[in-house]
Amino acid sequence: MGMDIIDIALLIVLGATVVGVFSAGARWERENKGKPGKVIGQPGSQSKPKPKAKPSLYDRLGGEAAINAAVDVFYRRVLADAYIKRFFEGVDMARQAAKQKAFLTMVFGGPNNYTGKDMRQGHRHLVKMGLDDSHFDHVLAHLRSTLAELGVGEDGIQEVIGLAETTRNDVLDR
Repeated sequence: MGMDIIDIALLIVLGATVVGVFSAGARWERENKGKPGKVIGQPGSQSKPKPKAKPSLYDRLGGEAAINAAVDVFYRRVLADAYIKRFFEGVDMARQAAKQKAFLTMVFGGPNNYTGKDMRQGHRHLVKMGLDDSHFDHVLAHLRSTLAELGVGEDGIQEVIGLAETTRNDVLDR
């Protein structure tokens, strides 16, 4: 049960990113399904060079070392917060941190080594314990402070917080 609480709490704070990324992709597929496209090099198409791909958020944040540091700092902050630390009682924090690092790496566009629950399923038991918007806001504040402490610029912070915010309703099971 302790592991479930950690999984859920972590997903609250940093897990939002994954849902935001997958939701955007699914939305694009729904909106463009069945629409004809042009193949470069066929008559009627214009061969334009592909724009250089924007580096992933994972790379822009600094890769594995940055994710590891962020998770460590984040949990230090969360566990020191009397308002939300109860959701982590009895959790093996070393194991939880390792799972969270794998999760964030995947969400931010790095190698995918994460296996876990979806947001609603993972947080439902925490909602029954009283998890609400005020707790979610505390987690976001710790996430923001962690990123700022590690030197992430405001644009990067806003991108991460924006992704996390898209998971609020799922995390709070509404």
